Amino acid sequence: MTYDPLVSPNWLAENLAQAVVLDAPYFLPPDPERSRAEYLEAHIPGAQLFEIDEIASTTNGLPHMLPDPDTFAGGMARLGIDGSTPVVVYDRSANHFSAPRVWMTLRLYGISQVYVLNGGLQAWTEAGHAVANGEEEPRPVAPRKWTLDAASVIDGQSLRDEIEQQGPVILDARSQDRFDGRAPEPRAGLQSGHMRGATCVPFTSLTQPDGSFATPRSCTTCSATRQKRHQ
Repeated sequence: MTYDPLVSPNWLAENLAQAVVLDAPYFLPPDPERSRAEYLEAHIPGAQLFEIDEIASTTNGLPHMLPDPDTFAGGMARLGIDGSTPVVVYDRSANHFSAPRVWMTLRLYGISQVYVLNGGLQAWTEAGHAVANGEEEPRPVAPRKWTLDAASVIDGQSLRDEIEQQGPVILDARSQDRFDGRAPEPRAGLQSGHMRGATCVPFTSLTQPDGSFATPRSCTTCSATRQKRHQ
């Protein structure tokens, strides 16, 4: 069976009792108080707040890097995730700004049943489904051991070596202005511009006007990238 990482609001409504739902907002510059306030104001019933900067590396020195196994295990236990039930991640942006990052983190630690809610919270409410407010009762589970799929992750030095060999296709998902160095970086201390050889594919170009992900046929940016790769 083909794995589809996206689920619809109606699918989630039908399976809400059997899934762990994660509300995963993020802002640049980081604003955890705003994230929590928006979650408390409205979220999918039963959803737990996933705080990206809390379930992250504490030793890397860079912001919101992949968590180490112990940090990940603690976060999953608090959120009620043990790998036995589906996990659905959403955010409330217009372009899936942060939910796919959480999806990838969980996939890298071996959680196979993890999905992104197509269209996010907006699609959920527009489909006529109810929202809740305030805190949700936590449903923690016993911690378990998780193993990072390190082979699917590359560090800075390794990527630099690959670039020297002109090996990988590098996609930069930031805006064109940040890619070109015309807009300042929202995180202090980071240089403007982009990696040598990278192609700009802004994440905002990968969604449709209603906030759902673009299909391969409708994604003009994807088509342009494929053409460039084969030139």
